Amino acid sequence: DPLSVTLRYYPKNVKSSGDSSSSSSENDKDKYWETYLVQGSPYLTFAYKDVTPVITPLSIFKGFTCPTSTEKDDNNDNSDDCSVVHQDDTTVTLKGTRFLLHTQENLTWMLFASKEGIVLSFDNIRKTTITSVQTFSGVLRLALVPPTISLQSSTDISDLSPTSIGVKNLLACHSNTYPVGGKVTWNVPTKGVANVHFRYTTTTLKSDSDCHSNELLMLALPHHMQVLPAEQLLSDSNLV
Repeated sequence: DPLSVTLRYYPKNVKSSGDSSSSSSENDKDKYWETYLVQGSPYLTFAYKDVTPVITPLSIFKGFTCPTSTEKDDNNDNSDDCSVVHQDDTTVTLKGTRFLLHTQENLTWMLFASKEGIVLSFDNIRKTTITSVQTFSGVLRLALVPPTISLQSSTDISDLSPTSIGVKNLLACHSNTYPVGGKVTWNVPTKGVANVHFRYTTTTLKSDSDCHSNELLMLALPHHMQVLPAEQLLSDSNLV
């Protein structure tokens, strides 16, 4: 559609249903993962069906942790968001629906899982993989926490640090609703004026939200911000 592309991938030994050369069993043909590339979404969204998610960084991970109590939305009373299953010098295993991934570049990613939750194991020796301990059927969403740059060195990537708790809470608050497609319509009410409407098809990670709102969070270019209705924009007060 005009706003998105959905890509589906099958395990190496599984062919798509349209491939007559497949030697896989009928059950294997139902195993896949897919991602929704939607313009304007600040999240990466992946849906899995009986496959094992593996997350790898461009370089290495510095850490894999649960959010602290101050990094959770005030309206969220669920203490089962994330918990430690096992931790030693070689492996960190966490289970839940919300995690923090820290990379060598001092970037922080937030990882959200659907209501079923997931158990993930971090290889603390090689520091290059975070892997589900078993096959997974559900949805994972990744969002980069926008970094700030130290005023002392605006070009050194080592000076990058996560922004305010407010940004993390904002990403967590809106992680429940995600787009899987969309369409664009328009009308011209008067000469020289056009109204453009973006309608997204959405679904949710879970039936109940950790946040007061299930509204879709999207990004816009600066010149788009100038013409968007004020009630659809987030103010700076949302980010502190």
